[in-house]
Amino acid sequence: RYVNLKRACRTVTPIERKNTEMETITVALDWTPNTNHIGFYVALQKGYYEKVGLRVRLLSPGESTSGYEGSYQEGSSDSYQTPCALVAQGKATFGINSPEGCIGWNSPTEAGEYDRPRLTAVAALLQGSDSAIVTTKDSGITSPKGLDGKIYASYAARYEGRIVQRM
Repeated sequence: RYVNLKRACRTVTPIERKNTEMETITVALDWTPNTNHIGFYVALQKGYYEKVGLRVRLLSPGESTSGYEGSYQEGSSDSYQTPCALVAQGKATFGINSPEGCIGWNSPTEAGEYDRPRLTAVAALLQGSDSAIVTTKDSGITSPKGLDGKIYASYAARYEGRIVQRM
């Protein structure tokens, strides 16, 4: 479906705020700013947040001050700070994450324990999932079964291995 973004942005009419106090919120992005985040940046640029009393800070994983620090390596003394982790720690008001990331965050550990605050998904940015497993056409892999015995590269989410193993 084609959407004329310039036209869509012109038709948005934010509700005018009634008080003069600004509330600061922080949104932890799931990746480097891209088309999935464009609405946030358009609203920021056009002053829509300010018109409703919000001072919005968008955190990209590439920002050294965002709290996205750590390692993907299991057993490392530091840990990668996902958007969900930043929300749970109070470093972000909202975090953008994949549907499976939200489920993984709220799932018990392998020991069956819930070892962190439960979070609530409040909105979807996309009409469908943008998660995918891809390979080159010349690999000969045409279905998940073709992945058996292959090396799989990922961003090491704790839930991801279980999902891929069940495919």
